[in-house]
Amino acid sequence: MAISSNILKSKLARRFFAMFIICALIPILAMVGISYHRVIRQLQDQAFERLHQSAKSHALSIYERLLLADQQLQVVHDIQSVSKKSINFSDLPRALRDRNSELFSGMALFRNMKISSSWGSALPPARLETIHKMVSAQQNIRLVTWTNSVGQSSVAIIHRSGNPGADGEFLIGMVNPKYLWGLERGNNLPASTEVCLWDDRGGKLYSSMTAENVWYERMWHLINGRPSGQTEVSLLGSSFFAAHWSMFLKPHFGVSQWMVMLLEPKEHVFEPLHIFQTIFHFVLVLAFIIVLGLSAWAINRSLNPIKSLMEGARLIADRKFSHRVVVDTCDEFNDLAAAFNHMTHELDIQFQIMTESANMDQTILAISDIEQIVMTGLKLFKTLYGNQPIAISLLEANQPFQGRSFVHSNGKPDQEPVIVPLQLNPEEYRIIEDDRRWLRFDAGSDAPSCLSTLQQPGVYGYYIFPIRLQQRIFAMVSMGVGKQKEFDLAELERIRGFCDHLAVAFANSNLVRELKELNLGTLYALARTVDAKSSWTAGHSVRVTELAVNIAAAMGLDASSQENLRRAGLLHDIGKISIPSQILDKNGTLTKEEYEIIKDHPSIGAMILSPIKAYAEIIPIIEQHHERYDGKGYPFGLEKERIHLLSRIMSLADAYDAMVSDRPYRNGLDKDKVMQIIRQEAGRQFAPEVVEVFLNMMTLKGKNV
Repeated sequence: MAISSNILKSKLARRFFAMFIICALIPILAMVGISYHRVIRQLQDQAFERLHQSAKSHALSIYERLLLADQQLQVVHDIQSVSKKSINFSDLPRALRDRNSELFSGMALFRNMKISSSWGSALPPARLETIHKMVSAQQNIRLVTWTNSVGQSSVAIIHRSGNPGADGEFLIGMVNPKYLWGLERGNNLPASTEVCLWDDRGGKLYSSMTAENVWYERMWHLINGRPSGQTEVSLLGSSFFAAHWSMFLKPHFGVSQWMVMLLEPKEHVFEPLHIFQTIFHFVLVLAFIIVLGLSAWAINRSLNPIKSLMEGARLIADRKFSHRVVVDTCDEFNDLAAAFNHMTHELDIQFQIMTESANMDQTILAISDIEQIVMTGLKLFKTLYGNQPIAISLLEANQPFQGRSFVHSNGKPDQEPVIVPLQLNPEEYRIIEDDRRWLRFDAGSDAPSCLSTLQQPGVYGYYIFPIRLQQRIFAMVSMGVGKQKEFDLAELERIRGFCDHLAVAFANSNLVRELKELNLGTLYALARTVDAKSSWTAGHSVRVTELAVNIAAAMGLDASSQENLRRAGLLHDIGKISIPSQILDKNGTLTKEEYEIIKDHPSIGAMILSPIKAYAEIIPIIEQHHERYDGKGYPFGLEKERIHLLSRIMSLADAYDAMVSDRPYRNGLDKDKVMQIIRQEAGRQFAPEVVEVFLNMMTLKGKNV
């Protein structure tokens, strides 16, 4: 009794207990089912036994008819033997003729491969020849079967003539099929029973059913070699119980055996069960309806909460953390649903923070501009912390007490922040500079003046999260909080983590800027190194670069193309490092050999820069900057659009600076004269579209470059 009390303390346990009590009906149903199947088995066994006996009886009946027909043919054979001449069937006694008509469909006296006399249905000559060969080969054969072209089977009994000197003489009687198979007087088979017969070679003799020959062949192979037996077969979509019996004909007729098979439809065998099945099915269905109905009621009371919880779990897996499970069963499922909803609420907060943190990593770390990092970080903070006022401040490197604050007060997250000046006094800076992860201030006189931009109704406290780079305060994140939105330690740690992400982004931005400055400085140093080889080319690379970049900007090329042109311009003559100074500074016209050496400097420059992967984009610009639009340039002789667009720009800028600058062998040309030469060379040395932009640019500037 104590055990029962413990079990029944749970409402869920009581419902399942009641369900198991109801399910006690199942053994009763199982017993009825077992009894039903035993009855089916008994009816099946009885059907097989009945078919077995009927097959045996039918086989013996056919054998008796064969013997009777054989005896009747023996009478005719005896008359033939007594008369010692070919018998005339019309001369036989009337009673004998009538008897023959009943048993046979025809007779023939066969002598020396010819029909001596016949009566009734005649045998085909081809069949007579086949029978003659069979009888000659097997002296004891007396029964022959064959099937004509339309599938009809015939049976013939053969008697060899006993007259002296009558070699090759046979008396053949074709047995009447209706008599042999018992079609005229009935075959005494059970009702709804079908019969099939096969000869000793597997040929179909007779069948009361319509089926394809393949089926008869398959059944013959199934029963061949088994004198008797029983099986279950399918035919024309129906199932049958079948039993077969073999007729042993060897002693009397000289052939091995015939097979008789009887088939009875299963539905006929189980017909007595129809009424019982109807009642049984009704009782079975009724019992299961009762059991299933009560079980469904009990199970639904338990499964509905489980389904709700599973649906909630699936939605959580899809990151739909706002879903809440509603359960009203007044049992333990209510407590489980409450715990589940609390868990989803916590997960909603955690995953939102994780998602926004990942977004911050992907977004901020991919930005190199400081102000854009601040704007993006400010937007992410507003997404996480709703209407709380927030500001991100940047301090000047040389004046740490001054800076700018990007302030986002209450409002929509997509609202643009306000940029205001930031001014700290030394005491405030000292407090913030203290090595702490965050600082907490109450709203009032003790709060730093820089937090005044966050002051608004409902804010009663502030947090400051310093961001340090290279041992100094680089920036800080400020947030206002209300009484209902105070942060706990876990939340403060998360905000501190976001600030650390901002610190990494700021450091990355500074590093990128420094690398760009270092790279550009290196390029300028290389350009000066090249130009310093000859006093006549000092500043040439820088001037060509600035002019080429201005032309590219006037042509509307993007920033990336302008940057590539700047790098290529500073390095376009780096190949001249390998040119001897006496050639570069020669005061006079170059010889052919010296000019060929000069023409190598674009290719040498490309070769020098080729190991540097970062310069892969500018190598073609450098290599082609001495190509001419008409194809007469060097080193490849390219023409028109086959020349890189930036090389076409570089070519004009390089030629312009070379013409206006002094050289050992000449003074610099007048700029107006140079402009005229460039205009004349449009479409020949220079690309027309570059010349047009250059001339317009120079005219608009109104000054010489």
